[in-house]
Amino acid sequence: MGRFAKRFPIFSATLLVALPAHAAAPTLDYLFPAGGGQGTEVGVTLGGKFEPWPVSFWADAPGLEFKTDAKNGSVTIRIAKDAPTGPHFVRVFNESGASAPRWFVVTSHRELMEQEPNDTARQAQDAGPLPVVFNGRLDERGDVDSFNVKTEAGRWLVARVDAYSLGSPLDAVLHLYDSNGVRMAFNHDGPQGLDPFLAWRVAKSGTYTFQISGFIHPPQAEVRFAGSAASIYRLSLTDGEFAAGLFPSGAKRGEKVSLKKIGWNIPAGAGERVKFAAGKNSDATNLVLNGGVSRAPLPLDDWPEVIEAEPNDSATNAQRVTWPAIVNGVIARPGDEDCFTFAAKKGDGFEFRVLSAAFGFPLATSVKIFNSGGEPLAKADDAEANSDARLAWRAPRDGDFTVSVSDLFGNGGENFVYRLYLGPPQPDFALTTTEHTVRLEPGKTNELKVTLTRANGHTNRLTFAVEGLPAGVTATPTELPAKGGEIKIALVAAADAAPANQPFRVVAKSADTSWPRERAALFSLRAGEVPRAPRIITETDQLWLTVVPKGVTAEAPKSAPKKKKGAEVE
Repeated sequence: MGRFAKRFPIFSATLLVALPAHAAAPTLDYLFPAGGGQGTEVGVTLGGKFEPWPVSFWADAPGLEFKTDAKNGSVTIRIAKDAPTGPHFVRVFNESGASAPRWFVVTSHRELMEQEPNDTARQAQDAGPLPVVFNGRLDERGDVDSFNVKTEAGRWLVARVDAYSLGSPLDAVLHLYDSNGVRMAFNHDGPQGLDPFLAWRVAKSGTYTFQISGFIHPPQAEVRFAGSAASIYRLSLTDGEFAAGLFPSGAKRGEKVSLKKIGWNIPAGAGERVKFAAGKNSDATNLVLNGGVSRAPLPLDDWPEVIEAEPNDSATNAQRVTWPAIVNGVIARPGDEDCFTFAAKKGDGFEFRVLSAAFGFPLATSVKIFNSGGEPLAKADDAEANSDARLAWRAPRDGDFTVSVSDLFGNGGENFVYRLYLGPPQPDFALTTTEHTVRLEPGKTNELKVTLTRANGHTNRLTFAVEGLPAGVTATPTELPAKGGEIKIALVAAADAAPANQPFRVVAKSADTSWPRERAALFSLRAGEVPRAPRIITETDQLWLTVVPKGVTAEAPKSAPKKKKGAEVE
């Protein structure tokens, strides 16, 4: 009975279903499975509320089509052969509003559905040829899912779980056993948060069993294996190439760079490098890795790029750097410390920023400043914030100084990659919002609250724009405060405004050519969460606007009962 609703390009509007007045906006908690392979058709169950059914769909990239089935909450997704790999946002909507965005991952790998019973090694589901992605669900308390893989000695077995990162209320656990039931490896929390990541070098050819289980997150008083309809996961398995990240982990804007893959089973020589043309007008990009299973954030900057050169383990053999510069380095072994000497004049202000955890690397960054005699002057680390180190410092006199980067706990390895910003604080600004949807009635007005934050002395004049509004909807011009703060954007629907459902963006642009030139308002899907447990995509600039038909009053979900000028804001 359903029909295909093609994903809409940004700024398009389509109303597919005529609904009675007072229909509630749908809610979307999860999609199961939460991904699929290119060129396949996947039957998906939606978790949430969808009254009335069917609903319409939107995703943030081309290549997906959605066909609703007769059964409430059941949809078939057609994934084009050329659909972009990696994680994507999906929303469901009706004429009264849209759900929050949720995650769907496209890969170039073979994808399988978990099949019960598979609670024990004897019942384990065969993975077949690797790589493969299993889409599973721990659907009852105490559930354990098992999968067999065959591999050869000398290979690395690499397993990645996406569960909490996909919105699942699950703190997953992953075990690896040999054919005799001996546990060979285990992981609970991976380098990027609550989801497990496991890499194990195979000593003996044969069959091995992965078992996945998990606990409820946020944790409860009762400690036992969790299970529920929402406890979905994706388990990616390979004994082939798997890149955990890139080196260098950033690039100069507008230049071509060669990036070395850091990870397991990476071919030697030219095969381990990826040529990349940096975007001239971008602040960052994401490179999709491992067939869409993961991606690497790649910041783009204007400062000169420097590659660390050993030996540089102390102030006496420190590598000399002319600032401003960005140093790309590796804490290559336990106890390693990389030192860089620079000249400064009294009063020069610096901000030393180290990025490593932001890329998913295990380095617990520690930064120290020494004078020319080796006396420590300042330090910062990530011990309290559980994030990358940042140190603001001002030179007390003219002369040479040394900045060092190390691991807080003395660890090291080829994947302890970092990116050190050595120079003055960079003026910047950001726009954020806690509201991801806006609903309007014809002839009425609603407000969207956006916060402007200026950092490091940013004072440049900014202009304001709302992009992607449908015909009949306007945004009242708003002055951006010189010192930052809350901005109230009035969205006005004409009396004859047609019904609409579509994404839009709120953008602030620099009035001159200074960088950054533009920032869009971001909605975070991590509100109230611990920093070390990110989602697979954590934020979006694609907000959502619904103009309801005349005579229909949009009903806000119970979580957002606040009314304002005839419409509601989530």
